[in-house]
Amino acid sequence: MSGYIHLPFSLSVSGVGRLTLHQKNVILYIAGMMLYKIGFESFVGSITNLALGLWGGDERYGKLGTLHGLNLLFQCIGGILSAQVLRRLSGRQVLVLAVSTFAMVPSVLMVLDKCTGGSMKKADFDDENHGAWNTNMLFPLYCIAGVCYGMIELLKRIIPRDIVGGDVDKLRQIDSLVHIFYESAGTGAAFFSSYLLLRLGSNYGMIMTPLCFISAAILWWNIGSLVFEPDLGPDNTGFLQSIKNAFLDFGRSIWLGGKIIFSQRKFAWLPIGYSLALYAHRYLENGLVPVLAQGYFRQPAFAQILVGGSNFGELLGALLVLLTGNLLPTPIPWLRVDALLLCLVWILPFYKPDLEGNVVASSGMAWKFACIFIPISLGWAAGDVTMVAYIQSSVPADNVHDRISSLAAVMSFLYSIYIVIFAVMTPALGKYADDSNTDGTQKTIFNLGGVQFSIIAVLLLVSTLLPNGSWRFNPRLAAAGEIRIVNTDEEAGIKRGEAITEPILTEREI
Repeated sequence: MSGYIHLPFSLSVSGVGRLTLHQKNVILYIAGMMLYKIGFESFVGSITNLALGLWGGDERYGKLGTLHGLNLLFQCIGGILSAQVLRRLSGRQVLVLAVSTFAMVPSVLMVLDKCTGGSMKKADFDDENHGAWNTNMLFPLYCIAGVCYGMIELLKRIIPRDIVGGDVDKLRQIDSLVHIFYESAGTGAAFFSSYLLLRLGSNYGMIMTPLCFISAAILWWNIGSLVFEPDLGPDNTGFLQSIKNAFLDFGRSIWLGGKIIFSQRKFAWLPIGYSLALYAHRYLENGLVPVLAQGYFRQPAFAQILVGGSNFGELLGALLVLLTGNLLPTPIPWLRVDALLLCLVWILPFYKPDLEGNVVASSGMAWKFACIFIPISLGWAAGDVTMVAYIQSSVPADNVHDRISSLAAVMSFLYSIYIVIFAVMTPALGKYADDSNTDGTQKTIFNLGGVQFSIIAVLLLVSTLLPNGSWRFNPRLAAAGEIRIVNTDEEAGIKRGEAITEPILTEREI
């Protein structure tokens, strides 16, 4: 046959009518993820603008940091809940349930605003007319959104395995493919949401979020049958009791994950290499960008332009990993590149544009600033994709507890470290940004951006020197059955003169 489009893991598509069930599932899943990302970027941009606009004065950034911190904590709760719901419903059903519930949050906000006297903006740069609703309602609504987001994030790591199985190479390929399309949608959505925020206002700028979420739910509902068998436990435990057990197991998994990580040198660097790097990226978008948009450009909507640049960097990072394949078998080189690229943040405090309230000039400068975020997020995304694959492949497949696998324990510990850092640092740094407003935005960016990210960069570089054999720029993985970083070809089980085509990994279920 002719006219094939070749996709990773040997997907050959010559026409919709010739697609296999496997191929349809992949396409429906990725298309739904793109719609979800479009709606999500619009929603988060609107929430950030609402917070900056409604919480003025000297509590703006502190409250915004608390809002994001609470959202992250409830993401964790969402992940715990979804793990229990998945014992009773298939991944497809839980995904549809989560995104449909998520769609209700922006709908409630827009209806609430309209019912209390709010309205859309009449022109691009008119003042907004907000309704007379209690702005502290953002906290519970954003927490509900956090639960839904946490459920979807967990399912993003489960559905691909249900579709392609437990093969490491296929999982890495589909993860990279999803990341590429996901961030492509996120980049365009962030840029477009900036226009919607300017044109419709911070509340109604999220108008396309419910539409995108419901469309994604419809696509995911049509994913073909995946293998699923309800697991109610040996004693048919009730749902509430299973939820209680889930929280106890989560706490136990954190403890067991910490024991695994700090008992072996090859894992001891992960809390910095994974958790701290993830915090740096999230703070860049949720903490530093709002300060830049409000302080430099006097237009919170331009934060989405900067986020769009960051999303484009993530897209390039995932694409780079897909193209380089097995040339860099460990995340060590990518993490070092990430640390070096973080230093680009130093550009921000030393260049303050003199815009004098000119919205057009502010917009142009925001686009230039977005270019700074592209390489920064490129380094993080490449490191994150390879880091997750490395963790999945190197953590033993055995169970450390009756209901807890080693991989789940390690990931629970690493994600909990990230949550604690973000939940503590973001509100505290937001309060600092409020208190230092009188000193000027440049000094605030100097400390929040330059100083903080330099410390993180040094810690990341030092952490890459901890594993055995990691002093080499591009260390390899050890022979099959012994997943560790090594320094020489002989240690890797490779004969001199033999071409290195791929890392030697033990195939195991993830």
